[in-house]
Parts: sequence; C-alpha cells; structure tokens
Amino acid sequence: MPIETISLLTNGFITLLCGIILFCIFCKLGSMGYFHLFWSLGFILYSAEIFLRAAFSTVSSTLIAVLFIFSLLLWSAGLGLILEKIFKKFLLMGSFPVTLFIIGSLIQKPMGSVLTLIAFLTMLIILTLGVFLVREKYGKIANPLLFGWVMLGTLSILFLLKLLFPPYVDLLASLAKIIIVYGVLNPNFQFIGTPVAALLKRLEANPPTTRAHFTLIKCEKVSRLKELSWIKQVILNNSSRNFKTTLITVYDSVSISELKDLELLNNGNVNVVRVLREVKERTEKTNPVTVKDDLTSLGLLISSVIKQNEKEKIPQTIIVYPLSWLILTHSWKNMYLLLSSKISELKESQTHLLAFYYPKVHNDETISYTLEKMAEQIISI
Repeated sequence: MPIETISLLTNGFITLLCGIILFCIFCKLGSMGYFHLFWSLGFILYSAEIFLRAAFSTVSSTLIAVLFIFSLLLWSAGLGLILEKIFKKFLLMGSFPVTLFIIGSLIQKPMGSVLTLIAFLTMLIILTLGVFLVREKYGKIANPLLFGWVMLGTLSILFLLKLLFPPYVDLLASLAKIIIVYGVLNPNFQFIGTPVAALLKRLEANPPTTRAHFTLIKCEKVSRLKELSWIKQVILNNSSRNFKTTLITVYDSVSISELKDLELLNNGNVNVVRVLREVKERTEKTNPVTVKDDLTSLGLLISSVIKQNEKEKIPQTIIVYPLSWLILTHSWKNMYLLLSSKISELKESQTHLLAFYYPKVHNDETISYTLEKMAEQIISI
C-alpha cells in the first residue's frame, strides 16, 4: 500500500476518532455542550471527506469540497456559541463563503475554481479569527485549541495550494487534531463549552447572609460544575454589595486554573485559602493563602476572619468547600468540637459560614443528622 494512502487513512481514522470523542463529551454535558456537538460533527464530516479521497481516486471534487466547507461551517458555529454574543455574527460571516462556494460550483472554470478557493480561504480566516477571540476571552486554557487550529489551518492552505507533500500534510494534520481534542478534554474547558454565565443566572444561589450564621450546602446528585457555579454566584451577590468572601478550598478541590477561570484570584472582595497537607508555614501575603490542614490552623483562620469583620463592620461570608473532606481526614468528633466553638464566635459577629457536605460520603448517619441540627439553614443543590 502506498505511503500516501497509509497517511491519508491514518488522518481519516484519527479525525473520526476525534469526532467520536467530542460527541461523547456532548452526550455527557447534554444541552450545555453544543460547542462539542458542532465540532464533533465537523470532525466526522471532515473524516468522511478524507475517506472518500482515500477510497475513490475519481471521486467528485465538488463533493469533497462540500464536505470540507460544511465541516468548517460547523466549527465556525461552535466558536460562535462559546463567544456568546457574536454567535449570530459568526453564522452570518460563515454564510458568505458558503454562498461564494455555491456560486463557484455552478459556474465553469477557471472563475469557478477561483471563487471556490476564495471561499475556503475566507472560511479559514473567519475560524482563525474566532479561535484568537476565544483565546483572548478565556486565557491560556484555550492555548491547545489555538495552537492546533493555527497548525491545521496552515496545513489546509498548503494542501490547497499543493505546496507540501501530501503524506506530510496528513501526518501533521493528524497531530494538530490530537492537540485540539487534548485541549478540549481538559476538565476546565467545560467552562468554555458551557454557557456558565447563563447557568449562574438560573441558579437559586442567594442564601440570606443577614440571618443564618451557619448554613449547610447539602449536595446530592449534583454536578461539580453546578457546585462551582453556585459558589461563584454567592461571591457575585456579595461583591455587588461590597461584602467580603473567604473561600476555603480543601485539598485543592478547586484548582488554581479553575480559580483563574472563575475570576476569583483578582477580585478584591475575595480571599482564597488553600488547605493542604504538606505546608511548612502559612503564607500571608499571597492570594491564594495556603494553610496546613491541622484543626488548630483552621480554627485560627476562622477566628482571624471574624476579627477582621469586627474591625470593618461589614457582613462577610466564609465558604468551606467541602467540609466532608475535613471530616474524613480529622474524624467527625474533632470537627464537631471545632464547629461548636466557632459557631458561638460567628453568632457574635456578622460573619456567615457556608459549608458544603455530601451526605452519602459519611457512612454514619449520625454525622449528617448532627450537622443538620447544628446548622441554622440547610440548602440543597
């Protein structure tokens, strides 16, 4: 079998696999993952175009061009979705080269070929612009998408202009697609592919910060995305009233990259504290702050936040995410003693403690029962 055919089939199978992987992600995310759906269908159409070229040397060039340009249109629609407000503009821009392509297909050469080539190049430019906008909006989480697409777009131009040996194009294009899908598989990428802003608006996440000093957030059969969205909504509600929020993340339950994606590290009203096992000394002048996971350090941390409130006289919120991990590490009895002592301090201040916990994690039902009895408010999400 010639090397040209082998490289072409390799490219086709990798492209199809990329489409299947993205479609599986869409099935998992449901209606919140239409970016993944559009890009998966784009990859699948692209793979069909490659397999046609590999199987039939005399296949219609128009059919190949149709599959290719509609795969580009699907990718353009996916980018429009995650860029939210300019979705319609992207579809409108994408319709221009498609119209140009149809006109080019109907008229004879050489003018028809020129119009078709212009349509392809225009679509590639639109997509490249969209990827750069995604990188500008969402930061380095979109770097693999940017790098992979620039590489793939460049190879497509070289292929159309016949400036590079086809097997090299196929092998390098396969690598570019792998880079793109690798980036999309990053768990943090779901914040790009999911309309989080709209989700935040729908979530009922406005616990009364002026009443309950100890609120339990009871998590049952809820996605982690919803938990993080709930946290961000609480912080947004507090910030709108110029209230302070201290987010305590246990054992990096929210990673640094997620904190950046949620825009919590640069918010002047938010202090982030990472509770870690191996911390030699507490850091004070950085954000996030790191503290050791022993109960003495945790107790001092909560007390220092309460004392800060006494000086500023402004309501503030402490969020522990999640309390369950601390209970599993330090035992329920020790955590009960810590919470009991701190609740009395909280009630003398305008500081409010919100603690996430997972009832199913604790085998002893007494733990959940006692926690809920201690809390003044229970919110199920």
